[in-house]
Amino acid sequence: MDTASQHAPFSPQAIEAFQRDPPTTVFLLSMRSGAVGINLTAANHVFILEPAMNPALEDQAVGRAFRMGQTRPVIVKKLYIKVG
Repeated sequence: MDTASQHAPFSPQAIEAFQRDPPTTVFLLSMRSGAVGINLTAANHVFILEPAMNPALEDQAVGRAFRMGQTRPVIVKKLYIKVG
């Protein structure tokens, strides 16, 4: 087993199920875990739920759905909570 797969927060089987198995419709992923180069072209909705002070990190997270092979429009929504 290589060290990259030991530290991955998701399994390749989970990604494959999301990409190819129609009943699998939700894939939850932290923005920080998206830095490993995965493609989620089956996604057409991206919800940003965690704040990032680095806009490049958000761009990278959204880019998971905007890869080559994407055939549908992708909708991105950021959810904010007002404190106080």
